[in-house]
Amino acid sequence: MRDADVARARELRFQWPLADWDTEALADRWLFTPLGKWVARLLLHTTVRPNHVSFAGLVSGAIAGICYGVGSHSTIVAAGLFLLLSVVFDAADGELARARRQTSETGKLFDNVADSVKTGSVVLGIAVGMQIAGTWGPLEPPFGLPMPVGIWGLGVLAGASLILQVTTRNGFVSLYRLHAKGQLDTSYARMDAVQVELAEMRARGGFWLERAVVGFLLAFTRPAHRKPDDAAPPPDAAYADRLLPWIRAWTFYGGATQLGALALASLCGAPLWGLLVISVPANLVYVPLLVATRHAHRLAARAA
Repeated sequence: MRDADVARARELRFQWPLADWDTEALADRWLFTPLGKWVARLLLHTTVRPNHVSFAGLVSGAIAGICYGVGSHSTIVAAGLFLLLSVVFDAADGELARARRQTSETGKLFDNVADSVKTGSVVLGIAVGMQIAGTWGPLEPPFGLPMPVGIWGLGVLAGASLILQVTTRNGFVSLYRLHAKGQLDTSYARMDAVQVELAEMRARGGFWLERAVVGFLLAFTRPAHRKPDDAAPPPDAAYADRLLPWIRAWTFYGGATQLGALALASLCGAPLWGLLVISVPANLVYVPLLVATRHAHRLAARAA
């Protein structure tokens, strides 16, 4: 194969899958995925592995949490920058894995764990920073709540809301891809496959943190066996037409979109507003959107 053909083949690995545009989170589509592709291109011919990039995203998120905990204006702005960097790394690890044909169930699990730890450290750091400062900032807690109760209550509410919103969005996207496109969900790791990959990794030697994290999780997790890939139903165009408007509404609830809003508020020196957006207006829209999407899914599935 000519050098030009090889270069073209590598470039095609970074092309956007147009069939997934209707389900991709809004911030990922226009900001973080293009940045992740750019980072992956820079790393493609290095010895850096996708899980190293996931670890870099985890470290960036942890540093953001520490900066939030300090609570000064400069460290809050720095936290916003580190949070944005962690989201970019989160997009880059998957792009690098696909470009190198190195996708694995272990990598998915490591990425899922890193995302959860990063989100928890950021929300905890903001709550600690506000607790040290002893204030919400320009606002007072509602309903006459004591300041510590308001601070930690908002932290718990924002963290739980973020997890619930993103998990629900991913669940509906998986249903849509299954019924409308005949694609099985590949967002989360298959634990039975992780066990096999972990045994191979221990035999050949792998990234030490990956082995430690995956080994710990497997010790407390029951393997979940998924149906074979040929169990997916054929694509249903009528189902796609009925669900597509609701699925597009869920693109505002991607994890990168929520964390991006929090980072933007932090760059302005006011992470409180990011937590409030996640906790109040996002939840007010979440509830009716959840009910409407579930109703549309039942009607479409029944018609099929």
